[in-house]
Amino acid sequence: MYRVGKIVEDSNLSKKDKVFVMGTIKETKELLNKGVSESILADKWRDWVFDKWLAISLFVLGIVTLLVFKVKSWVSWIPNFSIFNSGGGQKDARSTT
Repeated sequence: MYRVGKIVEDSNLSKKDKVFVMGTIKETKELLNKGVSESILADKWRDWVFDKWLAISLFVLGIVTLLVFKVKSWVSWIPNFSIFNSGGGQKDARSTT
């Protein structure tokens, strides 16, 4: 900030413009510092949320997979009474027709 202030003071700007430029530079520096600290905080939150949601997503995916396999095994116990079966049911392996 010192070098910038020195450059502004040594310039041939009017007093009003120098005050405006110095104020703008000071505000910009404060906003940049605030932005950097907020960015660090945002990175921490992003890492935390990603770690947690990754674990939660994998857990939910595992539960869904388990349920799909369980439902398939339960459905296999239920006889197939579909009217769309060709031949009207199971055929005997010895049958030639």
